[in-house]
Amino acid sequence: MDEIRTVAVISIGSMGAAIARQLRGQRVLTALQGRSAETWARARALGIEDMGSPAEAARRADLVLSIVPPGRALEVARTAGPASRLYTDCNAISPATSRAIARVVGPGYIDAAIIGPPTSPRLYASGALADRLRQLPMAVRTLEGEADASALKMRYAALTKGLTALLTESLAASWQLGVWSALAAELEESQPGFRRAMDSLTDMVPKAYRWIDEMEEIAATFAACGLTSEMLRGAADVYRAVEGARPLPGPGTEALAEALSRRAAPAG
Repeated sequence: MDEIRTVAVISIGSMGAAIARQLRGQRVLTALQGRSAETWARARALGIEDMGSPAEAARRADLVLSIVPPGRALEVARTAGPASRLYTDCNAISPATSRAIARVVGPGYIDAAIIGPPTSPRLYASGALADRLRQLPMAVRTLEGEADASALKMRYAALTKGLTALLTESLAASWQLGVWSALAAELEESQPGFRRAMDSLTDMVPKAYRWIDEMEEIAATFAACGLTSEMLRGAADVYRAVEGARPLPGPGTEALAEALSRRAAPAG
């Protein structure tokens, strides 16, 4: 088995940076062409080397980890995949999208998924080459048999981010109907977990734009299983509303509720 010494992480967002931090002992490359000053600064602080384009980063690396918004996963694969030795898609994509990427990349493709926050990410991998990722100095879990890591991610995110969308919609509606205070008090008494989750909804706001495509990918996954896709397409609409409501008028849950209810209020 060839040793993995150089890893290209595309791209260095919050999760990409978190993964890069764990790659102790490896040379880490990325592609910063067209990226923001914030991303440049993040890469520089971590000692990550810029190769300009994804294709050049892939060409110089033993392994590519694609960590991008789901809507860009296939685009990045088309650019970097053919130049790579091992190409791992770590994004929140449906099994169908994963298969499309596999066709682009070829035999060096690994289907993977990141679960958990940037502080403690876990990398699930599937397929014949999944064990290659165990060389990485991070938490890697391989799936047995025919199970797809992308399918696992879809089911997990349907629960976590789908519930966040429902809580967000409930927050906005209760604010608009004037029952937020009563709902908050009742949740505090009978469903404290939901109350805490509502209090942390503003943590989702900067990430909502990424979650739109993720919900669409989950909806497509459900539809392929013969299940309804409407709940998750509705969740995508919630995150579109959150993104459209930015910037919020102030900090805290009430500011999010106010912004969403004002945006959703019927004219007249």
